[in-house]
Amino acid sequence: MSTTPSHNIYETRRKPTSAGEFVSPGKTEAMDIFIRDMMLQHRRQTIVLYCVATLAVLLLVGMISFWLSKTRGPQLLPQSAAATNVAEMSYALRRGETPPLYLIDPLKQIKPQALPTNAPAEWTAEWIKQTVYHLLQGEKAASEERFETALAEYQKALQIHPNLKGVHKLIGLIYLQQKKYQDAVKEFELVSQEEPTSFGVINNISIAYLGLGNMEKAEGYLLETIKLEPNYAIAYYNLAMLYQKQNDLPRAADYLNHYTQLKPADLPALEIEALLYLQLQKWDQAMTALAILSQAMPQNSVILFRLAQAQSHLEGRQETALDTLERAINLVDSRKALGWLNRNDFDALRQQPRFKKLLDELGVKGKS
Repeated sequence: MSTTPSHNIYETRRKPTSAGEFVSPGKTEAMDIFIRDMMLQHRRQTIVLYCVATLAVLLLVGMISFWLSKTRGPQLLPQSAAATNVAEMSYALRRGETPPLYLIDPLKQIKPQALPTNAPAEWTAEWIKQTVYHLLQGEKAASEERFETALAEYQKALQIHPNLKGVHKLIGLIYLQQKKYQDAVKEFELVSQEEPTSFGVINNISIAYLGLGNMEKAEGYLLETIKLEPNYAIAYYNLAMLYQKQNDLPRAADYLNHYTQLKPADLPALEIEALLYLQLQKWDQAMTALAILSQAMPQNSVILFRLAQAQSHLEGRQETALDTLERAINLVDSRKALGWLNRNDFDALRQQPRFKKLLDELGVKGKS
């Protein structure tokens, strides 16, 4: 069984006149067929290119539309549509929740009225608008760090609807920023009564107790925070600071290590952890932390001097420590470098010939 050869632009459609004879493209009929085939192929290529270009344009338009939808902020409702959302806001307020602000931003033009004498106010559209107005004004003042104004506005919202959830949390955060820790404790304890236990709220209570100097209560709340959410990094950091204040350096280093494992990009915290390990003479852990810091901050001479200190106390690391020392010395003037090398921190290297040579070179430079 034979197969028919596929057509291509170089074949003619006329059969050979005899065995082994093909029509030459130079003849008139064959040339016409050849030209028609070329034109047909050209039209096909044009159609394909048009389709590809159309699809590319549609894809580009789709990508631009998607990007705009992601980067554009939440669209605010027009002023005329504000009244249609009263029912939804009323429902949120009846549940004791703060309404979403993108729904109520158009109401910022509302003028405040006298507060109700008998709270809570009735569930009318007007009182709902007034509550929203004071919430918006409070948020705006808090964002501008006008804390007293923000507190007054939040209190007005509560005077209209005392059971409104979420406002005590906002007030407590302001008190923390003002370092009014006792007031902050009261607000956050109210929050814990009006909503399920939240590790964020418990952590905030612990911060307030830290501010008050009540370490026992602060520790209890922080440990409870970690129990509720083992990956809540800030609680580990706060516990580390608490134990550092109590001079419990082993536990401070341990909790700070938990924190830096969760937040490896926090280099200042990693530096504190390294210093704690140096104080505890845990040279291996100190070297690990300082090596990471030296890679992130290769021009920081203090980090390099500390790294050399840790390396000098580890068996088989003294040559590496001297290499690190030379790097650190090259970053500072001779007097400062000599001050570092004369510290007791480098007693483990003091009998090394390379160390003595470094001291001599720095002494000569210091005199010149």
